[in-house]
Amino acid sequence: MHRVLATLGAAAAMLLSAAAPLWSQQHGADRIAVLVRAGDDDGARAVIRRIMRGKPDAALHVAHLEGVIRMRDKDYKEAIRIFRLILSVEPNFTPARFELARALLRTGDRDGSSYHFQALARGSDDAPVRHLAERYLDRIDGSRDYGFSYYFSLLPSTNVNKGTHNRTFEAGGLVFAIDEDSRKASGVGAGTGGSAFRTFRLDESYAVVASGWADIRKYSETTESDEIGVGGSVALSRRAGRLSWAAGPAVEYRWAAGDPYLLRYGITAGVRAVVGERNTVSFSLSSRVQDYVDQDYRDGHIHIAGLSVRRALSQSDALAARLGLTFERTQRRHLDYDGASLGLEYDKEWRGGFMTSFFGSFEWRDYLGNFPATDHRREDRLFSIGAGVSHRKLNFAGFTPKATYKFTDRKSNVSFYEYESHDFGLALTREF
Repeated sequence: MHRVLATLGAAAAMLLSAAAPLWSQQHGADRIAVLVRAGDDDGARAVIRRIMRGKPDAALHVAHLEGVIRMRDKDYKEAIRIFRLILSVEPNFTPARFELARALLRTGDRDGSSYHFQALARGSDDAPVRHLAERYLDRIDGSRDYGFSYYFSLLPSTNVNKGTHNRTFEAGGLVFAIDEDSRKASGVGAGTGGSAFRTFRLDESYAVVASGWADIRKYSETTESDEIGVGGSVALSRRAGRLSWAAGPAVEYRWAAGDPYLLRYGITAGVRAVVGERNTVSFSLSSRVQDYVDQDYRDGHIHIAGLSVRRALSQSDALAARLGLTFERTQRRHLDYDGASLGLEYDKEWRGGFMTSFFGSFEWRDYLGNFPATDHRREDRLFSIGAGVSHRKLNFAGFTPKATYKFTDRKSNVSFYEYESHDFGLALTREF
């Protein structure tokens, strides 16, 4: 792995020589590289200051040289700090993003490194840079024989149980009072969990991937909304150039309010393809049996399909669209439904260090049988909109906090199922 990284690092230096003003031949890149390799840091600084004198982005190039010097000295922590500072000023400064990705990879942060290489592979305007970033991504993926990730987040919400805001609902010409346990309740929760995987490579293209996960949510004011989930899967996967796919069995088990709740198992599959230079298209499909512990009338199966397209507008912003279809069948016709959803998301890194995501979705659910004591079928329409924000300068041990907000409004022709919710989150991420 280290030999591969050294080879790719040499290629990166050559390609970046042609990819940015600092490293162009006319600006004396060869001279600077020779001086850095020889340890003449002051000489390299003098050259870069001379050739960039009077240029509006001179400070970025001077700072980048300091990061390159730290990379040579294997002071990756300081190099990472410098390159992130540069991207806070100019998110589209290609040399700094490339060197940041390499430095993160050297420190073992493959998730953070992949994030930046993905941004370059899909968003850079320079073809050689895109191709080299793809080579790094291939090597990272090919070296991931096992891995583990975890998360922790705070989850304050105005409606932790997704209960209705209504006090009554009408059915069969009668008006029923809604009990307090079914009405919305605010609270503060915490979520934590992790996942792990092990890859068994059959040859250069095929592999078997075994994975498992666990997820816990606990709320301070009530135990009714507490959840625990565990699951696992085994998938056969194949990579063929810009196309990859995986398929295999999966299982999960959930507890609600401390009691066993649901067993779900079946088959999942996914396909991912890079289309053109800037587009990533993904398709997923799952078909699973649902076995409820204490609600046998809900037993049945659920089928979910999803199609997403993500287009990089540059290396610092991207637009994504998602289409989903859901079909659930139970032992009760009025609980069976066909659903569809459409989602949009825009991610952007701003000058100044802020990183934001804006998202929204709309979901339709049409139930197939008349709701009990009525002459009509239930119809739900769910709208949500939200945003997330983080800042590069706020980081701790390789993580940065990301705050999120989401507003959800579900309308239904059965008022018992209507609700509104304002959900907040605070989590840690390596993608910055």
